[in-house]
Amino acid sequence: MLQRFLCFTAFTFGLAAFNADSYATPLKKEISFFSEALLWQATQGGLEYTQLVSSGKFISVEYDYKWGFRVGADYRLCNDWDLCVDWTRLHTSASSNTTGAQNIIDSSSTLLATAGSYKSSVHWDTLDLDLGRFICLNSNFSVRPHVGLRSAWSNEQNTESFSGVTGGRTATASLYFKNDFWGLGIRAGIDTLWRVYNGLSIYGNAAISLLRGNYNLLSSESGAAPQFSTSNFQANKQITDLQLGLRWDSNLCGYDIAIIAGWEQHFFSNFYQWQLAGLAPTPNGDLGLSGFNFGAQISF
Repeated sequence: MLQRFLCFTAFTFGLAAFNADSYATPLKKEISFFSEALLWQATQGGLEYTQLVSSGKFISVEYDYKWGFRVGADYRLCNDWDLCVDWTRLHTSASSNTTGAQNIIDSSSTLLATAGSYKSSVHWDTLDLDLGRFICLNSNFSVRPHVGLRSAWSNEQNTESFSGVTGGRTATASLYFKNDFWGLGIRAGIDTLWRVYNGLSIYGNAAISLLRGNYNLLSSESGAAPQFSTSNFQANKQITDLQLGLRWDSNLCGYDIAIIAGWEQHFFSNFYQWQLAGLAPTPNGDLGLSGFNFGAQISF
């Protein structure tokens, strides 16, 4: 699937070069600035932290929708080519509390507790730089293939606390995990714009990034056998971006403006690595970011 996507992107770039004089660009002004408010929810696997003895149910933490942002600029080059840069940020957190007899499943020892809590935070940022070209296939449909670089960095911290612990040295136990990542790689994709009526359009975008990154992990555990571990290693990771929404374009006092509203989904396969104290790091779940975006663009 990835090979087909890259082949299609390469073919579209070739089509743009071959018909350089045949198409007009939707970007009429030289430079544009845009900003978006993001209302996203993070989802992640592997966040089960305890199991109730009475029902056998696993308890996990779930993130709520939180606000983030995206800001950027687009500069028009010659022959309908353009250079775009944007920064996306989402910082989110979640917590969970439970009472009753329970098994502490993240511990390296077998422990029981009567109450537990979990706090998690994820700080996610990306910086994208891409070179693209607008191609108007007809009066109502245009595409913009693009290729460039993506830098992504994240920080995740998770703290588990338990009381009424049996099987350990003390009546309390705590576990702490820290997962830092920074990566850089190639990003390629295609943006599409379907004109509907009187400045109103439907847009649909897709992109794939392949990053070479560095992980820094830290874990500590108190309770039956206090332990502390750290790891540092490199890995290749893939990120998939999908966007769908509405766009309205108009002209105000000589400035081209656009209003957008849509839905986005971003998927990071086996992105987060976890390390229990005293054990080797292992993949522990995918990360997903999805939600609404609302924004505006102005061109000079």
